[in-house]
Amino acid sequence: MRLQERKAKKELHSAKLDSMIIDVEEYIYSLPESELRRILLFKLIDKKTWQKVAESMGEGHTAEACKQKFSRFMRVK
Repeated sequence: MRLQERKAKKELHSAKLDSMIIDVEEYIYSLPESELRRILLFKLIDKKTWQKVAESMGEGHTAEACKQKFSRFMRVK
């Protein structure tokens, strides 16, 4: 019985997390600035390192610049 309860709790927790991820993605997609959207998606959803975020952003982007843009956005919000 306890095992079934644990499995049910785990499924409920997983469903809540999925719902939260969808909410975060919807918020990110609603942002007007595409560069910021991409940085947020790469970091928060794809869980990339700052170096990988910069590489994914393309030429001219550094890990530090992406991190600073992210930090400024997070301070304002």
